[in-house]
Amino acid sequence: MSLQDFLIDSDYPLDKVVLLNSGSIDLSSTFDYNFLHFLTFTPLVKVVWSTVPDFSVTYGVSDGPVSISPSFPFMPRLVYARANSTEVQMSFGNPGTYINIYIRVYGFMPSNVNLDAPFTASSADDYVINSDYNYTKLYLSGVTASSSVSGSSEVVNHNLGYYPQVEVWFEKGGYIWASSESSVVDLATRSYESFEVSTTTFTMYRSPFLFGPELFHYRIYLDEL
Repeated sequence: MSLQDFLIDSDYPLDKVVLLNSGSIDLSSTFDYNFLHFLTFTPLVKVVWSTVPDFSVTYGVSDGPVSISPSFPFMPRLVYARANSTEVQMSFGNPGTYINIYIRVYGFMPSNVNLDAPFTASSADDYVINSDYNYTKLYLSGVTASSSVSGSSEVVNHNLGYYPQVEVWFEKGGYIWASSESSVVDLATRSYESFEVSTTTFTMYRSPFLFGPELFHYRIYLDEL
């Protein structure tokens, strides 16, 4: 049995959630879902959303129900999710026939921040650790160098010998943005930030149309894809 097979491992920390929020919007009246986070730092936000209130089917950033329209691969689609020093912002598009969107947001403290944050445990269920579920074990986290070179990349060596689970955000223009969860098959034709993971490295690519400096926040887990 390898380390990644354990439910938890005291040698590796679990993610510490510092932000929780949930709600819904009516796409017939607005495409935006924004709220103040009341933290003293900019969080790394993740979004799970659904077209049904029980979240039996969920989507992420740049993702959504598959469309039959050749012009819109997803209808609706979460166009972006980002945070600045005061607010979390997200915007949807291509609503199609859908009206109500249900949203859950959570966030982490960046690895280069060490500040107090409010407790979020009161928003969770009765289980602190539930043996029915695996808990991702944080192997590496960090912040890359900043660069204004369009299309440039940053490489982190993990040397795990398998494809680990990863998370990545990019910071530019006063915001930390959640990365797209849609696949980029051909890096030569990409038009936005992207990343790829191998059995030894994790590579993050800046936008080919970058204006101004950009850096990445990353998290690499001991758990295998």
